[in-house]
Amino acid sequence: ENELLDITMILSLVTSLIDSIFYLWIFDSLNATMEELESTGQTLKLQRYMKLRLILLISVLFAVVTVVFAIVDSRDEGLVEGNQKWFLDAAAETNYLFVLSAVAILWRPQQNAKDYAFVMQLPSIKSDEEEGEFELSAAVPSAADLSDDDDDGEENVFS
Repeated sequence: ENELLDITMILSLVTSLIDSIFYLWIFDSLNATMEELESTGQTLKLQRYMKLRLILLISVLFAVVTVVFAIVDSRDEGLVEGNQKWFLDAAAETNYLFVLSAVAILWRPQQNAKDYAFVMQLPSIKSDEEEGEFELSAAVPSAADLSDDDDDGEENVFS
């Protein structure tokens, strides 16, 4: 039984290490993307990525608190009684559910979704009244916007 406990402990540490590597990788890529968005002046996309970073930081904080609580619980006489140990297992699952739900809400379908997809936001000149507001570039034209009869007599390429 001690060997099984040792194997479980080793696998738990390996899983924690892999999770940590993934979180670091995600934060590194997220910071690089945010720097690029900031340098190109795409504030709407940048705000969305900042919310994603906040979600992930809350997740990391919750995971650290849970791990510290589990370590203290295993070292002392036990803060949690034997029949309530499910709480520690449920904490990790709750963390994953939080991240999944928050990301689903953050990227839910919206009417302004086209502002985030393949459209560069043009920086605008701010006046005193418009402080904090941003003007978006014109929508990307589609083939449906072109008519068969152009005013200048040229033939439509898409028909």
